[in-house]
Amino acid sequence: MLIATCDDEVQFCKQVELYIKGLGKELGIETKCDKYISGEDLLASDYNKYQIIFLDIELKNENGIDIAEKIRKTNENVEIIFLTAFIQYAVDGYKVKAYRFLVKPVNYDDFVFQLNELFIRINNYEKSNLLLTKEGQKYNIKIQDIIYIEVMDHNLTYHCANCEITVVGTMKKMEKSLNEHYFVRIHNSFMINMKYIAEVRSHTILLKNMVELPVTRSKKEMFRRAYLEFWGDELG
Repeated sequence: MLIATCDDEVQFCKQVELYIKGLGKELGIETKCDKYISGEDLLASDYNKYQIIFLDIELKNENGIDIAEKIRKTNENVEIIFLTAFIQYAVDGYKVKAYRFLVKPVNYDDFVFQLNELFIRINNYEKSNLLLTKEGQKYNIKIQDIIYIEVMDHNLTYHCANCEITVVGTMKKMEKSLNEHYFVRIHNSFMINMKYIAEVRSHTILLKNMVELPVTRSKKEMFRRAYLEFWGDELG
């Protein structure tokens, strides 16, 4: 989970980072926190990559609400959490769809109470979706909608139930990411979602979209074991 903190008090940024790591460890969620000491620096970054942004309202020579408004022009999904010593900003904050206000000084127990459910929700969402980047544009696709993945050179094509998208990537990395979602490599060029198998043939697999893909001899035994495990899980 990628998170940003933006506060001109460096020590407070470090404190929030420690809280983030602590909560992440409690929940078994891997977190990475980038720290910014001005809204200008945050806006100059690739801020669209973050799932959560902790934003101080009273930045030096800047207003956190104004920064949030600029973020919202390009990103409706990031969760913004305002840090403030003055709760009267709350009304303005909700205009930019702030998730929470944390009143300074923030203690760890309150941090956990306020954000525990958010961390869990975002983590579950990340597990069920893939965030792909193509030519600077970001795409969220549901893992359950991916029928199969094809690799050619250094590009991966995701063949989905309702779309097709090609991005730079490696099959090896995707194997690790999708292993728990019942994907299996059947060929150097193909990895399939076993939920979309229509028929297993002697040397090929027919998918529910009527695409037929080859199974290499070296992958047959691995596929057989994975498919048996899949059906065992499906049948309970």
